[in-house]
Amino acid sequence: MFACSLGERFVLYCRPGDREWTKYDIDFQNDHETLIGAIFGSKGKMYVKASWNGHCVVINTASSAACIEKIIADPETSPSYRPNASYWVESNGGIFLVRFYLHCYQGLGVTNIDIHCLDTSKYAWRRVQSIGGATFFLGANCVAVSSQDAGTQADCIYLLQWCCDGIRLYSVRLDKRTISFNLLPACPVDPQNPSSWTSGWSETYWTIPQSFRQKPTNFSLGAISRMLSRSSVLLEEKEEMVSPWSGLPVDLLDLLVPRLSFTDYLHMRAVCKEWNLIAKPIQHARTYPMLMNIYGTSGGMCSNLFDPLVGKQYIVKDIMLSRDKWQSLHFSKHGWVLSTKSKRRIQAANPFTREVCQLPKMHRQMFSGISFSSVPSSPDSIVFAINQQPWLGSVEVMLWRAGDKRWSREEFPCDTKFCMTYNNPVFFESEFYCLGVHGNLGVFNPADMTWRILDKPEAIRADAHDYGDRFCYLVEFEGDLIAVFRPYDAEPIEIYRLDRSEMSWIRVLRLDDAVLFLDNWGATIRSAVEYGSCNRIYLPAMRYNEVEECREGVFYDLEDGNYKPGFYGLTEPMNSIWVEPNFNPHM
Repeated sequence: MFACSLGERFVLYCRPGDREWTKYDIDFQNDHETLIGAIFGSKGKMYVKASWNGHCVVINTASSAACIEKIIADPETSPSYRPNASYWVESNGGIFLVRFYLHCYQGLGVTNIDIHCLDTSKYAWRRVQSIGGATFFLGANCVAVSSQDAGTQADCIYLLQWCCDGIRLYSVRLDKRTISFNLLPACPVDPQNPSSWTSGWSETYWTIPQSFRQKPTNFSLGAISRMLSRSSVLLEEKEEMVSPWSGLPVDLLDLLVPRLSFTDYLHMRAVCKEWNLIAKPIQHARTYPMLMNIYGTSGGMCSNLFDPLVGKQYIVKDIMLSRDKWQSLHFSKHGWVLSTKSKRRIQAANPFTREVCQLPKMHRQMFSGISFSSVPSSPDSIVFAINQQPWLGSVEVMLWRAGDKRWSREEFPCDTKFCMTYNNPVFFESEFYCLGVHGNLGVFNPADMTWRILDKPEAIRADAHDYGDRFCYLVEFEGDLIAVFRPYDAEPIEIYRLDRSEMSWIRVLRLDDAVLFLDNWGATIRSAVEYGSCNRIYLPAMRYNEVEECREGVFYDLEDGNYKPGFYGLTEPMNSIWVEPNFNPHM
Protein backbone atom coordinates (compact mmCIF):
# COMPACT_ATOMS: atom_id res chain seq x y z
CA MET A 1 0.00 0.00 0.00
CA PHE A 2 1.38 3.40 -1.04
CA ALA A 3 0.30 6.91 -0.12
CA CYS A 4 1.46 10.37 -1.13
CA SER A 5 0.31 13.97 -0.57
CA LEU A 6 0.17 17.06 -2.71
CA GLY A 7 3.25 19.26 -2.32
CA GLU A 8 5.35 16.67 -0.47
CA ARG A 9 8.67 15.07 -1.48
CA PHE A 10 8.15 11.61 0.04
CA VAL A 11 5.80 8.60 -0.13
CA LEU A 12 4.57 6.28 2.61
CA TYR A 13 4.22 2.55 2.13
CA CYS A 14 3.47 -0.59 4.11
CA ARG A 15 3.08 -4.31 3.48
CA PRO A 16 0.58 -6.76 4.99
CA GLY A 17 1.69 -7.47 8.54
CA ASP A 18 3.66 -4.22 8.99
CA ARG A 19 2.98 -2.43 12.28
CA GLU A 20 3.71 1.03 10.90
CA TRP A 21 4.21 2.91 7.66
CA THR A 22 7.65 3.38 6.14
CA LYS A 23 8.64 6.82 4.85
CA TYR A 24 10.62 7.00 1.62
CA ASP A 25 12.16 10.34 0.65
CA ILE A 26 12.47 11.10 -3.06
CA ASP A 27 15.61 12.86 -4.27
CA PHE A 28 14.42 15.11 -7.13
CA GLN A 29 17.84 16.80 -7.48
CA ASN A 30 16.16 20.22 -7.44
CA ASP A 31 14.39 22.34 -4.86
CA HIS A 32 11.15 23.15 -6.66
CA GLU A 33 9.79 19.72 -7.62
CA THR A 34 7.16 18.05 -5.44
CA LEU A 35 4.52 15.35 -5.76
CA ILE A 36 1.01 16.23 -6.93
CA GLY A 37 -0.84 13.41 -5.16
CA ALA A 38 -1.55 11.17 -8.19
CA ILE A 39 -0.37 7.56 -7.82
CA PHE A 40 -1.11 4.18 -9.42
CA GLY A 41 0.49 0.74 -9.60
CA SER A 42 1.27 -1.78 -12.35
CA LYS A 43 3.26 -5.03 -12.37
CA GLY A 44 4.98 -4.47 -9.06
CA LYS A 45 5.86 -0.83 -9.69
CA MET A 46 4.30 2.36 -8.40
CA TYR A 47 4.03 5.46 -10.57
CA VAL A 48 3.86 8.78 -8.70
CA LYS A 49 3.25 12.04 -10.57
CA ALA A 50 5.47 15.04 -9.85
CA SER A 51 4.87 18.74 -10.46
CA TRP A 52 7.78 19.66 -12.72
CA ASN A 53 7.73 19.12 -16.49
CA GLY A 54 5.30 16.21 -16.27
CA HIS A 55 7.78 13.99 -14.43
CA CYS A 56 6.69 10.65 -13.03
CA VAL A 57 8.65 8.72 -10.39
CA VAL A 58 8.78 4.95 -10.94
CA ILE A 59 9.25 3.06 -7.65
CA ASN A 60 10.21 -0.63 -7.72
CA THR A 61 8.51 -2.56 -4.93
CA ALA A 62 10.04 -5.96 -5.66
CA SER A 63 12.82 -5.63 -3.06
CA SER A 64 12.28 -5.48 0.69
CA ALA A 65 12.83 -1.73 0.61
CA ALA A 66 11.26 0.45 -2.07
CA CYS A 67 13.66 2.21 -4.42
CA ILE A 68 13.43 4.63 -7.34
CA GLU A 69 13.93 2.86 -10.64
CA LYS A 70 13.42 5.78 -13.00
CA ILE A 71 12.14 9.34 -13.23
CA ILE A 72 10.49 9.79 -16.61
CA ALA A 73 8.97 12.82 -18.32
CA ASP A 74 5.78 13.22 -20.32
CA PRO A 75 6.22 12.96 -24.11
CA GLU A 76 6.58 16.29 -25.88
CA THR A 77 3.39 18.04 -26.85
CA SER A 78 2.54 18.43 -30.51
CA PRO A 79 2.00 21.24 -31.25
CA SER A 80 4.15 22.53 -28.42
CA TYR A 81 2.32 25.82 -27.86
CA ARG A 82 -1.15 24.62 -26.91
CA PRO A 83 -2.38 24.46 -23.28
CA ASN A 84 -3.07 20.87 -22.30
CA ALA A 85 -4.03 18.52 -19.49
CA SER A 86 -2.46 15.05 -19.15
CA TYR A 87 -3.85 11.92 -17.49
CA TRP A 88 -2.00 8.70 -16.71
CA VAL A 89 -3.93 5.44 -16.60
CA GLU A 90 -3.04 1.75 -16.26
CA SER A 91 -4.88 -0.62 -18.58
CA ASN A 92 -4.31 -4.38 -18.68
CA GLY A 93 -0.69 -3.95 -17.59
CA GLY A 94 0.01 -1.12 -20.03
CA ILE A 95 0.75 2.49 -19.04
CA PHE A 96 -1.03 5.13 -21.10
CA LEU A 97 -0.81 8.90 -21.10
CA VAL A 98 -3.82 10.72 -22.53
CA ARG A 99 -3.30 14.40 -23.31
CA PHE A 100 -6.20 16.77 -23.97
CA TYR A 101 -5.42 20.02 -25.76
CA LEU A 102 -7.36 22.98 -24.41
CA HIS A 103 -8.22 26.31 -25.96
CA CYS A 104 -6.90 28.37 -23.05
CA TYR A 105 -4.92 28.03 -19.85
CA GLN A 106 -8.06 28.14 -17.71
CA GLY A 107 -8.76 24.58 -18.81
CA LEU A 108 -11.62 25.55 -21.12
CA GLY A 109 -12.63 23.99 -24.42
CA VAL A 110 -11.15 20.58 -25.34
CA THR A 111 -10.03 20.79 -28.97
CA ASN A 112 -7.85 17.73 -29.64
CA ILE A 113 -6.23 14.70 -28.07
CA ASP A 114 -3.14 12.55 -28.36
CA ILE A 115 -2.36 9.21 -26.69
CA HIS A 116 0.96 7.64 -25.79
CA CYS A 117 1.84 4.16 -24.52
CA LEU A 118 4.91 3.57 -22.34
CA ASP A 119 7.41 0.87 -23.29
CA THR A 120 8.39 -0.07 -19.72
CA SER A 121 11.42 -2.09 -20.87
CA LYS A 122 13.02 1.09 -22.28
CA TYR A 123 10.87 3.72 -20.58
CA ALA A 124 10.21 5.22 -24.00
CA TRP A 125 6.91 6.68 -25.21
CA ARG A 126 5.16 5.52 -28.37
CA ARG A 127 2.26 7.48 -29.82
CA VAL A 128 -0.79 5.31 -30.56
CA GLN A 129 -4.20 5.73 -32.19
CA SER A 130 -6.23 3.38 -29.99
CA ILE A 131 -6.28 2.06 -26.43
CA GLY A 132 -6.53 -1.63 -27.26
CA GLY A 133 -10.32 -1.82 -27.22
CA ALA A 134 -10.53 -0.59 -23.62
CA THR A 135 -12.68 2.18 -22.13
CA PHE A 136 -11.01 4.92 -20.08
CA PHE A 137 -12.72 7.01 -17.39
CA LEU A 138 -10.57 10.06 -16.59
CA GLY A 139 -10.82 12.96 -14.18
CA ALA A 140 -9.77 13.47 -10.56
CA ASN A 141 -9.10 9.72 -10.61
CA CYS A 142 -8.48 7.50 -13.65
CA VAL A 143 -9.90 4.04 -14.30
CA ALA A 144 -9.70 1.67 -17.26
CA VAL A 145 -11.94 -1.31 -18.02
CA SER A 146 -12.09 -3.92 -20.74
CA SER A 147 -14.94 -2.97 -23.04
CA GLN A 148 -15.51 -6.64 -23.87
CA ASP A 149 -15.90 -7.62 -20.21
CA ALA A 150 -17.83 -4.52 -19.17
CA GLY A 151 -20.02 -4.10 -22.23
CA THR A 152 -18.85 -0.50 -22.71
CA GLN A 153 -17.93 1.31 -25.93
CA ALA A 154 -14.52 0.10 -27.18
CA ASP A 155 -11.74 2.66 -27.76
CA CYS A 156 -13.76 5.34 -26.00
CA ILE A 157 -12.53 7.85 -23.40
CA TYR A 158 -14.79 9.62 -20.93
CA LEU A 159 -13.43 12.75 -19.25
CA LEU A 160 -14.76 14.86 -16.39
CA GLN A 161 -13.54 18.43 -16.99
CA TRP A 162 -14.54 21.63 -15.24
CA CYS A 163 -15.72 24.56 -17.33
CA CYS A 164 -17.50 27.89 -16.88
CA ASP A 165 -20.93 26.27 -17.29
CA GLY A 166 -20.35 23.37 -14.88
CA ILE A 167 -18.59 20.00 -14.89
CA ARG A 168 -18.60 18.60 -18.39
CA LEU A 169 -18.66 14.93 -19.27
CA TYR A 170 -16.66 14.58 -22.49
CA SER A 171 -16.93 11.49 -24.67
CA VAL A 172 -14.10 10.83 -27.13
CA ARG A 173 -14.61 8.23 -29.86
CA LEU A 174 -11.18 7.20 -31.10
CA ASP A 175 -12.60 5.11 -33.94
CA LYS A 176 -14.48 8.13 -35.33
CA ARG A 177 -12.06 10.83 -34.07
CA THR A 178 -14.89 12.86 -32.53
CA ILE A 179 -15.58 14.67 -29.25
CA SER A 180 -18.91 15.43 -27.62
CA PHE A 181 -19.91 16.70 -24.19
CA ASN A 182 -22.84 17.18 -21.85
CA LEU A 183 -23.11 18.81 -18.45
CA LEU A 184 -22.90 16.57 -15.42
CA PRO A 185 -26.26 16.94 -13.63
CA ALA A 186 -26.52 18.52 -10.16
CA CYS A 187 -23.03 20.06 -10.32
CA PRO A 188 -23.69 23.81 -10.61
CA VAL A 189 -20.89 26.38 -10.52
CA ASP A 190 -20.67 30.09 -9.91
CA PRO A 191 -19.61 31.71 -13.23
CA GLN A 192 -18.05 34.61 -11.29
CA ASN A 193 -16.00 32.31 -9.04
CA PRO A 194 -13.59 30.13 -11.05
CA SER A 195 -12.34 28.41 -7.87
CA SER A 196 -15.76 26.76 -7.54
CA TRP A 197 -15.22 25.08 -10.91
CA THR A 198 -12.08 23.24 -9.80
CA SER A 199 -13.31 22.42 -6.29
CA GLY A 200 -16.41 20.69 -7.66
CA TRP A 201 -14.34 18.81 -10.21
CA SER A 202 -11.71 17.66 -7.70
CA GLU A 203 -14.44 16.17 -5.50
CA THR A 204 -16.01 14.13 -8.32
CA TYR A 205 -14.69 10.58 -8.76
CA TRP A 206 -15.28 7.61 -11.00
CA THR A 207 -16.37 4.36 -9.37
CA ILE A 208 -16.77 1.05 -11.20
CA PRO A 209 -19.50 -1.36 -10.01
CA GLN A 210 -18.55 -5.00 -9.54
CA SER A 211 -20.94 -6.04 -12.30
CA PHE A 212 -22.29 -3.67 -14.90
CA ARG A 213 -22.13 -5.63 -18.13
CA GLN A 214 -24.88 -4.68 -20.55
CA LYS A 215 -27.34 -7.31 -21.63
CA PRO A 216 -26.32 -8.94 -24.92
CA THR A 217 -28.26 -7.90 -27.99
CA ASN A 218 -31.02 -10.40 -28.77
CA PHE A 219 -29.97 -11.17 -32.33
CA SER A 220 -30.50 -14.73 -33.57
CA LEU A 221 -28.78 -16.30 -36.56
CA GLY A 222 -32.21 -16.71 -38.12
CA ALA A 223 -32.85 -12.96 -37.94
CA ILE A 224 -29.48 -12.25 -39.53
CA SER A 225 -30.20 -14.79 -42.26
CA ARG A 226 -33.56 -13.17 -43.02
CA MET A 227 -31.88 -9.76 -43.26
CA LEU A 228 -29.31 -11.11 -45.73
CA SER A 229 -32.02 -12.75 -47.83
CA ARG A 230 -34.03 -9.52 -47.95
CA SER A 231 -30.93 -7.55 -49.00
CA SER A 232 -30.25 -10.07 -51.76
CA VAL A 233 -33.80 -9.68 -53.12
CA LEU A 234 -33.49 -5.89 -53.10
CA LEU A 235 -30.21 -6.09 -55.01
CA GLU A 236 -31.77 -8.35 -57.64
CA GLU A 237 -34.70 -5.96 -58.05
CA LYS A 238 -32.31 -3.03 -58.37
CA GLU A 239 -30.33 -4.77 -61.11
CA GLU A 240 -33.53 -5.37 -63.10
CA MET A 241 -34.42 -1.65 -63.08
CA VAL A 242 -33.57 0.23 -66.25
CA SER A 243 -32.06 3.65 -65.48
CA PRO A 244 -33.43 6.48 -67.66
CA TRP A 245 -30.63 8.89 -66.67
CA SER A 246 -28.20 7.89 -69.40
CA GLY A 247 -30.61 9.17 -72.02
CA LEU A 248 -30.33 12.83 -70.97
CA PRO A 249 -28.08 14.97 -73.24
CA VAL A 250 -24.68 15.68 -71.68
CA ASP A 251 -24.74 19.22 -73.15
CA LEU A 252 -27.85 19.92 -71.11
CA LEU A 253 -26.15 18.68 -67.96
CA ASP A 254 -23.23 21.07 -68.55
CA LEU A 255 -25.65 23.96 -68.07
CA LEU A 256 -26.44 22.71 -64.56
CA VAL A 257 -22.84 22.62 -63.32
CA PRO A 258 -22.58 26.32 -62.23
CA ARG A 259 -25.67 25.81 -60.07
CA LEU A 260 -24.31 22.74 -58.27
CA SER A 261 -22.14 22.47 -55.19
CA PHE A 262 -18.95 20.59 -55.84
CA THR A 263 -20.22 17.57 -53.88
CA ASP A 264 -23.39 17.47 -56.00
CA TYR A 265 -21.13 17.76 -59.04
CA LEU A 266 -19.26 14.63 -57.96
CA HIS A 267 -22.54 12.84 -57.30
CA MET A 268 -23.87 13.77 -60.72
CA ARG A 269 -20.80 12.37 -62.50
CA ALA A 270 -21.15 9.12 -60.58
CA VAL A 271 -24.72 8.45 -61.75
CA CYS A 272 -23.71 6.62 -64.92
CA LYS A 273 -20.95 6.33 -67.54
CA GLU A 274 -22.58 8.86 -69.85
CA TRP A 275 -22.78 11.50 -67.11
CA ASN A 276 -19.12 10.97 -66.31
CA LEU A 277 -18.39 12.53 -69.74
CA ILE A 278 -19.55 15.99 -68.61
CA ALA A 279 -17.13 18.43 -70.24
CA LYS A 280 -17.44 21.41 -67.91
CA PRO A 281 -14.74 21.01 -65.23
CA ILE A 282 -15.34 21.01 -61.52
CA GLN A 283 -13.95 24.56 -61.22
CA HIS A 284 -17.33 25.79 -62.51
CA ALA A 285 -19.22 24.19 -59.62
CA ARG A 286 -20.29 26.38 -56.72
CA THR A 287 -18.25 25.95 -53.53
CA TYR A 288 -18.61 27.01 -49.92
CA PRO A 289 -16.70 26.08 -46.74
CA MET A 290 -16.69 22.50 -45.51
CA LEU A 291 -15.49 21.22 -42.14
CA MET A 292 -12.37 19.11 -42.68
CA ASN A 293 -10.57 16.90 -40.18
CA ILE A 294 -7.76 14.45 -40.86
CA TYR A 295 -6.68 11.24 -39.16
CA GLY A 296 -4.17 8.47 -39.77
CA THR A 297 -4.98 4.92 -40.82
CA SER A 298 -2.86 1.92 -41.75
CA GLY A 299 -3.37 2.90 -45.38
CA GLY A 300 -2.37 6.56 -44.98
CA MET A 301 -4.08 9.83 -44.22
CA CYS A 302 -7.85 10.14 -44.54
CA SER A 303 -10.14 13.10 -44.16
CA ASN A 304 -13.79 13.72 -43.43
CA LEU A 305 -15.41 16.62 -45.28
CA PHE A 306 -18.68 17.75 -43.73
CA ASP A 307 -21.08 19.93 -45.68
CA PRO A 308 -23.27 21.72 -43.07
CA LEU A 309 -25.77 23.10 -45.58
CA VAL A 310 -26.89 19.66 -46.78
CA GLY A 311 -25.83 17.61 -43.74
CA LYS A 312 -23.57 15.25 -45.69
CA GLN A 313 -20.12 13.91 -44.83
CA TYR A 314 -17.59 12.57 -47.32
CA ILE A 315 -14.41 10.52 -46.75
CA VAL A 316 -11.36 11.31 -48.88
CA LYS A 317 -8.14 9.28 -48.81
CA ASP A 318 -4.61 10.70 -48.89
CA ILE A 319 -6.03 14.22 -48.87
CA MET A 320 -2.98 15.89 -47.28
CA LEU A 321 -0.53 14.00 -49.52
CA SER A 322 1.53 12.75 -46.60
CA ARG A 323 1.77 9.46 -44.73
CA ASP A 324 2.58 11.28 -41.51
CA LYS A 325 -0.27 10.28 -39.19
CA TRP A 326 0.26 13.04 -36.67
CA GLN A 327 -0.62 16.25 -38.46
CA SER A 328 -2.27 19.25 -36.83
CA LEU A 329 -4.40 21.61 -38.93
CA HIS A 330 -3.98 25.32 -38.19
CA PHE A 331 -5.11 27.64 -40.96
CA SER A 332 -6.96 27.62 -44.29
CA LYS A 333 -7.32 30.21 -47.02
CA HIS A 334 -8.13 29.96 -50.76
CA GLY A 335 -8.41 26.18 -50.37
CA TRP A 336 -4.85 25.85 -49.01
CA VAL A 337 -4.22 24.36 -45.56
CA LEU A 338 -1.28 24.96 -43.22
CA SER A 339 -0.44 21.94 -41.07
CA THR A 340 2.40 21.02 -38.73
CA LYS A 341 4.04 17.62 -38.37
CA SER A 342 6.25 16.45 -35.49
CA LYS A 343 8.11 19.21 -33.59
CA ARG A 344 9.42 21.42 -36.40
CA ARG A 345 7.99 20.41 -39.77
CA ILE A 346 5.31 22.49 -41.49
CA GLN A 347 3.68 22.29 -44.90
CA ALA A 348 1.03 24.01 -47.00
CA ALA A 349 -1.16 21.93 -49.28
CA ASN A 350 -4.20 22.29 -51.50
CA PRO A 351 -5.93 18.94 -50.95
CA PHE A 352 -8.21 19.49 -53.95
CA THR A 353 -5.53 20.14 -56.59
CA ARG A 354 -2.94 17.99 -54.74
CA GLU A 355 -0.36 20.78 -54.71
CA VAL A 356 2.12 20.76 -51.82
CA CYS A 357 4.56 23.39 -50.61
CA GLN A 358 7.08 22.13 -48.05
CA LEU A 359 8.21 25.01 -45.85
CA PRO A 360 11.57 25.09 -44.05
CA LYS A 361 11.67 23.58 -40.58
CA MET A 362 10.71 25.95 -37.81
CA HIS A 363 12.97 26.60 -34.85
CA ARG A 364 10.05 25.37 -32.75
CA GLN A 365 6.31 25.19 -33.21
CA MET A 366 5.57 27.82 -30.62
CA PHE A 367 2.92 30.21 -31.89
CA SER A 368 -0.45 31.62 -30.88
CA GLY A 369 -1.60 32.05 -34.48
CA ILE A 370 -0.41 31.58 -38.05
CA SER A 371 -1.59 32.69 -41.51
CA PHE A 372 -0.33 33.66 -44.95
CA SER A 373 -0.77 36.63 -47.28
CA SER A 374 -1.40 34.67 -50.49
CA VAL A 375 -1.24 31.00 -51.47
CA PRO A 376 2.21 29.61 -50.60
CA SER A 377 2.88 28.58 -54.20
CA SER A 378 2.80 32.23 -55.36
CA PRO A 379 6.14 34.11 -55.62
CA ASP A 380 5.04 36.90 -53.26
CA SER A 381 3.61 34.69 -50.52
CA ILE A 382 4.42 35.45 -46.87
CA VAL A 383 3.69 33.03 -44.01
CA PHE A 384 3.42 34.79 -40.64
CA ALA A 385 3.39 33.19 -37.16
CA ILE A 386 3.18 35.02 -33.85
CA ASN A 387 3.75 33.90 -30.26
CA GLN A 388 2.68 36.00 -27.29
CA GLN A 389 1.77 34.79 -23.82
CA PRO A 390 0.31 36.87 -20.96
CA TRP A 391 3.35 36.29 -18.73
CA LEU A 392 5.80 37.41 -21.42
CA GLY A 393 6.82 41.02 -21.89
CA SER A 394 7.52 40.55 -25.56
CA VAL A 395 6.10 39.32 -28.86
CA GLU A 396 7.92 36.76 -30.99
CA VAL A 397 7.35 36.85 -34.74
CA MET A 398 8.35 34.20 -37.30
CA LEU A 399 8.24 35.00 -41.01
CA TRP A 400 8.80 32.99 -44.18
CA ARG A 401 8.83 34.52 -47.66
CA ALA A 402 8.54 32.46 -50.82
CA GLY A 403 12.00 31.25 -51.79
CA ASP A 404 13.56 31.64 -48.32
CA LYS A 405 15.64 28.72 -47.05
CA ARG A 406 14.84 29.44 -43.41
CA TRP A 407 12.43 31.33 -41.18
CA SER A 408 13.19 34.86 -39.99
CA ARG A 409 12.66 35.45 -36.26
CA GLU A 410 12.21 38.76 -34.46
CA GLU A 411 11.31 39.61 -30.88
CA PHE A 412 9.61 42.89 -29.97
CA PRO A 413 9.09 44.33 -26.49
CA CYS A 414 5.48 44.87 -25.37
CA ASP A 415 5.33 48.23 -23.58
CA THR A 416 1.54 48.39 -24.03
CA LYS A 417 -0.59 45.61 -22.56
CA PHE A 418 -1.58 43.18 -25.30
CA CYS A 419 -2.72 39.61 -24.70
CA MET A 420 -2.85 37.69 -27.96
CA THR A 421 -5.80 35.37 -28.51
CA TYR A 422 -5.33 31.79 -29.68
CA ASN A 423 -6.52 32.81 -33.11
CA ASN A 424 -5.04 33.28 -36.55
CA PRO A 425 -3.98 36.77 -37.75
CA VAL A 426 -5.60 38.44 -40.77
CA PHE A 427 -3.63 39.82 -43.73
CA PHE A 428 -5.29 43.15 -44.42
CA GLU A 429 -3.96 46.02 -46.57
CA SER A 430 -0.42 44.56 -46.71
CA GLU A 431 -0.17 44.04 -42.93
CA PHE A 432 -1.00 41.25 -40.48
CA TYR A 433 -3.63 42.22 -37.88
CA CYS A 434 -3.81 40.34 -34.57
CA LEU A 435 -6.72 40.42 -32.12
CA GLY A 436 -6.18 40.67 -28.36
CA VAL A 437 -8.43 39.03 -25.78
CA HIS A 438 -9.60 42.48 -24.66
CA GLY A 439 -10.52 43.58 -28.18
CA ASN A 440 -7.47 45.72 -29.02
CA LEU A 441 -5.34 45.19 -32.13
CA GLY A 442 -1.66 44.51 -32.79
CA VAL A 443 -0.25 45.00 -36.30
CA PHE A 444 2.87 43.59 -37.95
CA ASN A 445 4.26 45.16 -41.12
CA PRO A 446 6.30 42.58 -43.09
CA ALA A 447 7.79 45.24 -45.39
CA ASP A 448 9.76 47.02 -42.68
CA MET A 449 9.56 44.22 -40.03
CA THR A 450 7.86 46.40 -37.39
CA TRP A 451 5.29 45.60 -34.71
CA ARG A 452 2.91 48.07 -33.10
CA ILE A 453 -0.13 48.01 -30.84
CA LEU A 454 -2.84 50.42 -31.96
CA ASP A 455 -4.09 53.06 -29.53
CA LYS A 456 -7.48 52.66 -31.17
CA PRO A 457 -9.80 50.84 -31.24
CA GLU A 458 -10.01 50.80 -27.48
CA ALA A 459 -10.56 47.51 -25.66
CA ILE A 460 -14.21 46.47 -25.74
CA ARG A 461 -13.68 43.63 -23.25
CA ALA A 462 -11.50 45.31 -20.66
CA ASP A 463 -12.69 42.94 -17.91
CA ALA A 464 -11.73 39.79 -19.84
CA HIS A 465 -9.17 37.48 -18.24
CA ASP A 466 -5.66 37.88 -19.67
CA TYR A 467 -5.53 34.15 -20.36
CA GLY A 468 -8.74 34.28 -22.38
CA ASP A 469 -12.31 33.43 -21.44
CA ARG A 470 -13.79 32.65 -24.87
CA PHE A 471 -13.01 31.94 -28.51
CA CYS A 472 -11.96 35.16 -30.26
CA TYR A 473 -11.78 35.68 -34.01
CA LEU A 474 -10.71 38.35 -36.47
CA VAL A 475 -11.83 38.17 -40.11
CA GLU A 476 -11.98 40.50 -43.12
CA PHE A 477 -15.17 40.91 -45.12
CA GLU A 478 -15.71 43.31 -48.01
CA GLY A 479 -13.02 45.74 -46.85
CA ASP A 480 -13.98 45.68 -43.15
CA LEU A 481 -12.39 43.97 -40.15
CA ILE A 482 -14.86 41.91 -38.13
CA ALA A 483 -14.23 40.72 -34.54
CA VAL A 484 -16.20 37.76 -33.19
CA PHE A 485 -16.37 36.65 -29.54
CA ARG A 486 -17.79 33.19 -28.99
CA PRO A 487 -18.38 32.06 -25.36
CA TYR A 488 -17.37 28.60 -24.14
CA ASP A 489 -20.93 28.04 -22.95
CA ALA A 490 -24.34 28.62 -24.55
CA GLU A 491 -24.28 32.40 -24.10
CA PRO A 492 -24.80 34.66 -27.17
CA ILE A 493 -22.06 35.23 -29.74
CA GLU A 494 -21.01 38.87 -30.14
CA ILE A 495 -19.90 40.49 -33.42
CA TYR A 496 -18.22 43.87 -33.95
CA ARG A 497 -17.19 45.77 -37.07
CA LEU A 498 -14.24 48.17 -37.07
CA ASP A 499 -15.31 51.67 -38.09
CA ARG A 500 -12.01 52.85 -39.57
CA SER A 501 -13.13 56.48 -39.82
CA GLU A 502 -13.46 56.62 -36.02
CA MET A 503 -11.22 53.60 -35.28
CA SER A 504 -13.85 52.16 -32.94
CA TRP A 505 -15.78 48.90 -32.72
CA ILE A 506 -19.47 48.96 -33.68
CA ARG A 507 -21.77 46.17 -32.50
CA VAL A 508 -23.23 44.08 -35.34
CA LEU A 509 -26.56 42.42 -34.63
CA ARG A 510 -27.30 40.90 -38.05
CA LEU A 511 -25.51 39.42 -41.05
CA ASP A 512 -28.20 39.80 -43.68
CA ASP A 513 -25.78 39.31 -46.57
CA ALA A 514 -23.26 36.90 -45.08
CA VAL A 515 -22.72 33.62 -43.24
CA LEU A 516 -19.91 32.95 -40.75
CA PHE A 517 -18.02 29.70 -40.23
CA LEU A 518 -16.10 29.37 -36.95
CA ASP A 519 -13.71 26.64 -35.87
CA ASN A 520 -11.42 26.59 -32.85
CA TRP A 521 -8.66 28.71 -34.40
CA GLY A 522 -10.07 30.78 -37.23
CA ALA A 523 -13.10 32.25 -38.96
CA THR A 524 -14.33 32.29 -42.54
CA ILE A 525 -17.05 34.62 -43.79
CA ARG A 526 -18.82 34.40 -47.13
CA SER A 527 -21.76 35.98 -48.90
CA ALA A 528 -24.92 34.02 -48.27
CA VAL A 529 -24.89 31.25 -50.89
CA GLU A 530 -28.00 29.33 -49.93
CA TYR A 531 -31.51 30.47 -49.14
CA GLY A 532 -31.87 30.76 -45.39
CA SER A 533 -28.16 30.70 -44.64
CA CYS A 534 -27.79 34.42 -43.87
CA ASN A 535 -27.67 35.51 -40.23
CA ARG A 536 -26.09 32.19 -39.36
CA ILE A 537 -22.82 31.39 -37.61
CA TYR A 538 -21.84 27.78 -38.26
CA LEU A 539 -19.84 26.01 -35.55
CA PRO A 540 -17.32 23.13 -35.95
CA ALA A 541 -19.84 20.52 -34.81
CA MET A 542 -22.85 18.53 -35.94
CA ARG A 543 -25.87 16.78 -34.51
CA TYR A 544 -25.19 13.11 -35.31
CA ASN A 545 -27.70 10.27 -35.17
CA GLU A 546 -25.50 7.17 -35.30
CA VAL A 547 -28.39 4.77 -35.80
CA GLU A 548 -29.78 6.56 -38.83
CA GLU A 549 -26.38 7.88 -40.03
CA CYS A 550 -27.93 11.35 -40.11
CA ARG A 551 -25.91 14.55 -39.63
CA GLU A 552 -27.15 18.08 -39.15
CA GLY A 553 -25.04 21.24 -39.20
CA VAL A 554 -24.97 23.34 -36.02
CA PHE A 555 -25.27 27.13 -36.12
CA TYR A 556 -25.98 30.13 -33.97
CA ASP A 557 -29.02 32.00 -35.25
CA LEU A 558 -28.62 35.77 -35.08
CA GLU A 559 -32.36 36.17 -35.68
CA ASP A 560 -33.41 34.75 -32.30
CA GLY A 561 -30.09 34.26 -30.46
CA ASN A 562 -30.36 30.46 -30.18
CA TYR A 563 -27.99 27.60 -30.99
CA LYS A 564 -29.66 25.21 -33.42
CA PRO A 565 -30.38 22.34 -33.07
CA GLY A 566 -28.78 22.86 -29.61
CA PHE A 567 -25.51 23.37 -27.77
CA TYR A 568 -24.89 20.24 -25.68
CA GLY A 569 -24.63 16.66 -26.89
CA LEU A 570 -23.15 17.66 -30.26
CA THR A 571 -20.42 15.82 -32.14
CA GLU A 572 -17.25 17.73 -32.98
CA PRO A 573 -14.55 16.24 -35.24
CA MET A 574 -11.13 16.47 -33.62
CA ASN A 575 -8.40 18.46 -35.37
CA SER A 576 -10.81 20.20 -37.74
CA ILE A 577 -10.97 23.51 -39.63
CA TRP A 578 -13.22 25.06 -42.26
CA VAL A 579 -11.86 24.75 -45.80
CA GLU A 580 -13.34 26.24 -48.96
CA PRO A 581 -12.64 23.87 -51.89
CA ASN A 582 -10.42 25.40 -54.58
CA PHE A 583 -9.93 23.38 -57.76
CA ASN A 584 -7.99 26.02 -59.66
CA PRO A 585 -4.29 25.11 -59.85
CA HIS A 586 -1.80 27.71 -58.54
CA MET A 587 -4.59 29.87 -57.12
